[in-house]
Amino acid sequence: MQRFLSIIFLAIFACLPAFAGINIDKVIMDHKHKLKQLTHKNQLLVGKIEQLEQQQKLSNQKIAELFTLIKYKK
Repeated sequence: MQRFLSIIFLAIFACLPAFAGINIDKVIMDHKHKLKQLTHKNQLLVGKIEQLEQQQKLSNQKIAELFTLIKYKK
């Protein structure tokens, strides 16, 4: 009976690394997926920042032009 229980005990522990490997692969795949999502979001945000910078430059130019017009009218 002891041998039978010890064989079952060893068989359970022998199977554990195989299950752990599957979980590690799943975790790695999940992290890769999340990394791709974050990279995509980062690229979108960089694009939006560049657009805002362009809009800010145009706004600054318009403000400068308006101040110039106000100066000449006085």
